[in-house]
Amino acid sequence: MADIKKMVKFSDADAAGVQFYGRIFEFTHAAFESFVKSKNLYNEYFASSDFAFPIIKVEADYKLPLFPGEEVTVEINMREMRQSSFSLTFKVLKEGGTLAAEVSTVIVCVDKKKWQKSLLPPLIKEMLESL
Repeated sequence: MADIKKMVKFSDADAAGVQFYGRIFEFTHAAFESFVKSKNLYNEYFASSDFAFPIIKVEADYKLPLFPGEEVTVEINMREMRQSSFSLTFKVLKEGGTLAAEVSTVIVCVDKKKWQKSLLPPLIKEMLESL
């Protein structure tokens, strides 16, 4: 599990002053990006000449609205790891730990030269096992 803090900005909100629904995916992706960077594998994951890691499925379940100025914590948890893919669950928590949203993703490893599914590289697999 990894935890990342994030503030809801005014630019994240819709006309009603509530976080625009699509921004939750930006929050969770930013949290995952921070996690990868904290493991010193940013280039190996996001800039590899050999592998790409496209998100092939994403789902969000909204529980409570988020408002500009609120600080949230994004928890990242491994849901499942397979040979060529992995699933993550992100919990977006308000101050005090109240669940505001839950996001699930499925990510597959792709060989960039063949653009076909590939086994997860050992460094990436090890990084994911630390969740």
